[in-house]
Formats: sequence, structure tokens, C-alpha cells
Amino acid sequence: ATCNFSLLHDRQGDCRIIVGDMNAIQAIDPEWIKKNRHLIQQSPLTIIDANISEAVMQFIFHECLRYNRPVFFEPTDMRIAAKPFIGDPALATSALQAIRFSSPNLEELRQLAKALKYPHPISATPMEAFQSIDELLGEVKPLGEFVGQIFDNLLVTLGKHGVAIFRRCSDTVPFFDPVTGSYQQPDPNQPVAQGRFYEAHVHPKIVNVSGAGDSFTSGFIVAAIAGMPEPVCVSVGLEAASCALLTRGAVADRYFDKTHPCWNAKPVGYKTF
Repeated sequence: ATCNFSLLHDRQGDCRIIVGDMNAIQAIDPEWIKKNRHLIQQSPLTIIDANISEAVMQFIFHECLRYNRPVFFEPTDMRIAAKPFIGDPALATSALQAIRFSSPNLEELRQLAKALKYPHPISATPMEAFQSIDELLGEVKPLGEFVGQIFDNLLVTLGKHGVAIFRRCSDTVPFFDPVTGSYQQPDPNQPVAQGRFYEAHVHPKIVNVSGAGDSFTSGFIVAAIAGMPEPVCVSVGLEAASCALLTRGAVADRYFDKTHPCWNAKPVGYKTF
């Protein structure tokens, strides 16, 4: 069984109303994870979102630390984005050790920064209220640098604008070793996360934005596990997001394989900020 959702979109493809049934999430419990722990051991990366229970999170973090496997945390929603870091101190400790990737949007980034004790006031300005991309990046930069000191790889999705990547290394360093497939830790001597902004593709007609962020993340992860450098991972992710934007469902009917130019063309450009 899977979760079922009905979504109502406006003319721009933005989601306005969601009616959902999340009962299937309850089937994911620590015992179920325990029965399938070999999959964590065999996989280069374990991906979770904030919908699962704290007990399940704790068990997954324990197993990933046991097998030295990085965790990719998708915050899901601003209301639950900080779940691993509030409440149970033991869970927070495990989360800080296990999570190596996260992909928040601006509101989720704010919640993460708050939970992780960001020492300055945090704005509540909605993303659409910023007058320019430079103004938006000015808001993202200090939060991204702060959270990027805690997570090795922070992917801040900025909707139609694109994505900001924060890492403590250059863009040429792959996330996973292309030969061994093992995760590559950033340079411990680089204390400050570097911010790089990649502009999104322009689409004259968007059918539906629901699922574009997940498609971006999926494409990015596939390229990262393949040992590709950061700009290529972003290129593949943006192309996957484009596929989702042009379909009525949350997932595109068809994506692409490694013969697509996004895998082989010159890496997409970015702006350092």
C-alpha cells in the first residue's frame, strides 16, 4: 500500500489544496526496518523524509552509523522539518552524526536553522516577496552557511529560481568515489560552507509543480551516486525537475537515461555567493 493524495492546482500549476491519507506510513516501523537492514548495508545512501516516526528515524540512524552509510534527509514540510532535532536528545545526536545530505526549501531551511540554534533573528519573509534573486540569496546565504557547517551537503531548493548548494569543498569534488562508490567526506580544514547558486530552466508552460522538487532530488542523487561532480548532478536534477513540471502527475511518465545531454554536456554554470 502507498499513501493516497488528491491535489487541487491553480492555473500556474501551484498546489492549493491537499487531501491525503498517510496511514501507510504507519507500516514503516523499527521492526520492518530491522528485517530489511541488509538493504542499508548494501546501499551507498539511505534516503528518509520527515514523515516517518522518531523511533524509525533513530533505528535508521543507528544502522547507518553502524555500517558507515550517509543519510539523505528530505525535510518534507516546514511543520515537521526539524523533527530529528527537537524533542529526544538522543535522536538529535544520532541525526547530527548520520545526516550528510538535506534538501530543504527556504521555509524548511529556516526551521532547520532554528532547531540547530542559529544565533541570529530569522526572517519570515515569503520567497515570493523578495524583489530580486540577489535579495533572496542574501536571505539564504547566512542560513545555508550555518546549516552547511553541520550537514556536509545542503541543497536549498528555491522553486522557479533554481537551487543553492552549500558544501565545504569545491564543485569538482564528487559526492561519491566514482571507482569505489564510497561516500567522500568534505575537507575537514574547510570550516565554512561555500554557496553556489544554479539557475533553473525556464519553462513557458508549466503544467504542475507538485513533484518537481522530488524529481530534482532523485536526479541529483542518481548522478551523485554515479560519482559525477556537483554541476553535472545539478544538471541531471534540473532536467528531471523539468520532466515533472510538464506532466499532470507528481511523477513524470518518462524521464531519461545517461545518454541524455544533461549527463554529458558541459557542466551547468553557477554563481558563487
